[in-house]
Amino acid sequence: MNKRIIGYILIGLAALAMILKWTILKNSEYTHILWISQLIFLIGGFLLLRNEKK
Repeated sequence: MNKRIIGYILIGLAALAMILKWTILKNSEYTHILWISQLIFLIGGFLLLRNEKK
């Protein structure tokens, strides 16, 4: 697969984790897992997109 597509998928997963964190799982014990996964997806997606342009 293209790195750009994977980068956009990772950023989309980070957005989905953010939406879940703010709506459904607002006061759950899984919020720290969503924070960590959101950061990993965002950093991975932006690194893939940044390296694709070079």
